[in-house]
Amino acid sequence: MKKNNLLVSLAVTALVAVAGVGAFKFWRSKTSKAPSFEQIKSLESWEEQGAPDFEAKSDKDLPFKLSQFDDKKIVVHFWASWCGPCVQELPSLVKFAQNNKQNVVVAAISQDSDISQMKSFLQERQFESSENMMFIFDQSPRVSDLYRVRALPESFILSQNRKLKKKITGSIEWLNPDVQGFFNQP
Repeated sequence: MKKNNLLVSLAVTALVAVAGVGAFKFWRSKTSKAPSFEQIKSLESWEEQGAPDFEAKSDKDLPFKLSQFDDKKIVVHFWASWCGPCVQELPSLVKFAQNNKQNVVVAAISQDSDISQMKSFLQERQFESSENMMFIFDQSPRVSDLYRVRALPESFILSQNRKLKKKITGSIEWLNPDVQGFFNQP
C-alpha cells in the first residue's frame, strides 16, 4: 500500500513539474519574441506621425485621452500589481511624475486581470491619480494590444504631439539623473 501511495505521489509530482515547465515555455514564447518587421515599422512611423491616441478611465473613474496632453512629454507605462519588477519600479515613477508636474504626464496602464486588483494595490501603497499621473485599467487589454506590449514593465516615452522618442522594456530607476536629463532636452 505504501508503495502505491509513493508511486502515485511521484506520478503527480512529475505531472505537475511537466505542466509547470510547459506553462513556463508557453509564457516565455509569448513574452520574449523578437519584434516582427511590422512592429519595427510601426514604431518607426510613431517617430514621425505620433503614437496612437486612446481613451480610458483613471482609477478615480475620470476620463483620460492621450491626445489632450499633446503639448507635454508623455510616459505611457504598462505595469501590473503581480509583476515584481513593476512593483519595485512604480515608487520611483510616481516620484518622477511628482517632480515633473509642469512638463511630463504619466499614463500608468495596469495589466491586472480586473480593476479591483489595481485599486487594491494602489490603495495599499497610497498611490492615486493626480493631475499628471493617471493610473488606468486596460480593460480588454486593448491599449496594450494597440501599443504591442510584449513584456512588463514596458514604457513609451513620447515628446510633444505623441512622437516616439524611446521605448523601454524592463524596469528603470526614474529618478536617475540621466533619465531626468533626457526629459530636460527639448
